Amino acid sequence: MRPPERGPTDATRPPYDDVFGEIAEYTLGYEPSEAAFAAAHQVLLDSVACAFLALDDEACTAHLGPLVPGTTVPGGARVIGTPHVLDPVKAAFDTTCLIRWLDYNDTWLALEWGHPSDNLGAALAASQPAIRHLAPVVRASQEFFDGGGYPDGLAGEAIPLAARIIAVADAYHAMRSDRPYRAALGRDAAIAELARCAGTQFDPVVVHALIAVVAERDPQAGSEVASAA
Repeated sequence: MRPPERGPTDATRPPYDDVFGEIAEYTLGYEPSEAAFAAAHQVLLDSVACAFLALDDEACTAHLGPLVPGTTVPGGARVIGTPHVLDPVKAAFDTTCLIRWLDYNDTWLALEWGHPSDNLGAALAASQPAIRHLAPVVRASQEFFDGGGYPDGLAGEAIPLAARIIAVADAYHAMRSDRPYRAALGRDAAIAELARCAGTQFDPVVVHALIAVVAERDPQAGSEVASAA
């Protein structure tokens, strides 16, 4: 099915092909068996092996690493088989590029197909029996407390508690960390932003708990921390 013709300035998303809808419906209703999980485990191991073999190809490794040479991301994601610790999206891209290299061994094609959307955190969690129970938490990591997040539009206590806690902790850590494009926010500014988003993006109970911990552990806590707690 060809997408409808659009003008050069029309940014409207075209409708998905019918086959994509059918795949999504099948996936959402699929009840995986133990055999399916075992197969997923083998696929994961095969993918990691492919990535290690691709490290021998300089044309592949030329695509790896930070976009700005020398950039570091403390607490970022490591690209397997390399010393690179990157922004999670770039790390996902690099990892996929490594895995796909043996199938798409042309430089341009590897860049074209090695896309972060291939790295589904919930799928990777589900592929490992020891951490299979974390799959719903990973899937819900972008849900908003008011229901405005994705992918399922969950709200309130329908979002796993672990996902609500991780969302607040991750946001605070991100704001308090230096990034290539900005300096870290101060403690009071980060707390104020969490408090502003409590009840919409974040669970207000979890936000209050984090603020209380910050105030308790830092006797020099600023006015924003004291008033928000």
